Amino acid sequence: MPLTAIRAKPSELANISLRLYTGTTLDNYVEELVGNAVNLSNYLNSSKPTLLYISGWTETPESSSVLSVVGAYLKRCDHNVVLANYEDIATRSYPFAALSVPGVGYTLAQAFNELVKNGLDSSTLHVVSHSLGSQVSGFFGKCVDFIVPRITGLDPAGPGFDMMNENLASGDARFVDIIHTDAGIYGTASNKGDANFYPNGGNRFQPGCKFSLPYSDNDFCSHHRSWQYFTESLESEDAFVGQKSKSYRSFKSGFSWGAVAVMGYGTPTTANGKFYLQTNSAFPYGRKYKGLTYDALF
Repeated sequence: MPLTAIRAKPSELANISLRLYTGTTLDNYVEELVGNAVNLSNYLNSSKPTLLYISGWTETPESSSVLSVVGAYLKRCDHNVVLANYEDIATRSYPFAALSVPGVGYTLAQAFNELVKNGLDSSTLHVVSHSLGSQVSGFFGKCVDFIVPRITGLDPAGPGFDMMNENLASGDARFVDIIHTDAGIYGTASNKGDANFYPNGGNRFQPGCKFSLPYSDNDFCSHHRSWQYFTESLESEDAFVGQKSKSYRSFKSGFSWGAVAVMGYGTPTTANGKFYLQTNSAFPYGRKYKGLTYDALF
């Protein structure tokens, strides 16, 4: 069977929609199919920057990562908040969803090109994406007619993408920052962002996560820590501070290159390299500057 037979068809891509939240709660929104995305221009606040959130495999607008990240942005009241809703594709088999990533990214890019033509200020756009959505965001950045200022990848999906060497990477936006929490399993082992953050080494098991049956809900615990950490950074911008270092071993040994950077929403776009930090095992996960010093008891 040719690969084209197991990826989204144009008719399926046309069913992708953009949901623009119009209040401070998740139940207030307007939603348009990508072909009619220009209609959202009437609801955008030109005085606010715009956030585009792209969720991951199996996720819908009611999934935890969406409710958490989008909900935290809405509480801030300082962004136009847009959700890419491609649930009919994301909830299919992983091979189908993964092979559809370039098409989804291209389709979303064309919708945003139209929004920019009708008044959206592209210079304020921040794309935040989780898992498979992070790989979508990379293609989005490659396909738009403008330079995306910033893409944040929350443990970008690894299966299929590492093997094909197709990953969210520096150059897909002016600044690409990535938070790794399950590297080499559900998350990518690639470190192609401008700034790559590795809380607790960047792989499983993240503190508070335990061994579980493969593909069970609990097995995604480390993978999901990425958006949980990011959500907390929206509420407390200095909750996570990373130390630039060659490796996690060097970080644990106290050897570093001196530079530090906030992880999450407040990451400076001048950050570059690999950053390591330690978190708590339960909320609040952030240890602020205490997380710069490795403590074997955590």
